[in-house]
Amino acid sequence: MNMRIELSPNRKLTELKKDFNTLFSFLKLEFYANAHKDFELSNHADLLDDDLVLSEIGFTQNGSVFYEFSDNTTVKEMEQYWKTELGLNIQVFKFFAGVWIETSKTDHWSLRQQSEMCGSASDPNEIFTSEKHDYDLEDKR
Repeated sequence: MNMRIELSPNRKLTELKKDFNTLFSFLKLEFYANAHKDFELSNHADLLDDDLVLSEIGFTQNGSVFYEFSDNTTVKEMEQYWKTELGLNIQVFKFFAGVWIETSKTDHWSLRQQSEMCGSASDPNEIFTSEKHDYDLEDKR
């Protein structure tokens, strides 16, 4: 399935996050001042405020552009494109067993795989008994 998100210098981060979450209800975007390394966590101190607009955080385009992608796009592909082509540092998170976690260890998975895995986790204890996909989790029991 082909999708697209409009980016323009005056769009707020909160609007982009809402656009993405509408497409993938178990996933969300966060924006950071600095990039993270592949398969590593982002520095929480670099998290940007949702009220900022793209022109305030290094967006490299002068006008509106559309990021076109599919549900087969991997997290790594998406994050790299936004960094290299748009000048934006993003991190995809997934809502799994009641907790938002970074997809750091599963960046090679597609957005669809990430979302489906989260949607199938109806038992909060499943996260601690299934194969470890991302181990940057907090046990909130």
